[in-house]
Amino acid sequence: MRDYEVEYKIATDIDYDANEGVVEGVLMKYGSFAVHTFGGERFQERVEAGAFGPDVEKRKDISANMMHDSPRLLARTGTKRLSITDGNEKLTFRMTLPDTPTGQEVKTLLADGTLDGASVEIAVIDDSYDRETKTRTIREAKLLGFGLVDVPAFKESRITKRRFEDLANEAKAAGAAERSEAADVTQARLRLASTYGD
Repeated sequence: MRDYEVEYKIATDIDYDANEGVVEGVLMKYGSFAVHTFGGERFQERVEAGAFGPDVEKRKDISANMMHDSPRLLARTGTKRLSITDGNEKLTFRMTLPDTPTGQEVKTLLADGTLDGASVEIAVIDDSYDRETKTRTIREAKLLGFGLVDVPAFKESRITKRRFEDLANEAKAAGAAERSEAADVTQARLRLASTYGD
């Protein structure tokens, strides 16, 4: 059983209302393809609707922070400051920034465009890989939180690349096993034909 590493997914679609001190946006668009390039090869990745489970909106342990720095906490579900809404097409959030030093800093950096995206923290529980289309499909995952960031992809590539490599190797091994099994069946049929043939 593999360890579930934290993966970081890009979520650039955010809006900031300076008058209300409210940030909201889309954390995940279900079914849409994210394209990655590793070693000159293009790979695709998508998240299925419902991947985060039926209780994601009710959980009280999803946190938002600045730059994935957990001490710079902005809000947590289970309070009035942060809510998560899960639909058939997307996973969204709405957050009221706190009146704390970190909250004030984030307000300033959002207003001047320094912070312009979010990066989602997830632990993938179940995924699959299509060798022909080089597509990874995430079917089940746990939403851990998200960070408001300046470069949304800053932690994305290393872990995602390694998982693509793992899935590709698993698919390759499965294909080799299938070919070996098919060859064994063919040999068995030939032996039977030789034994009972005319």
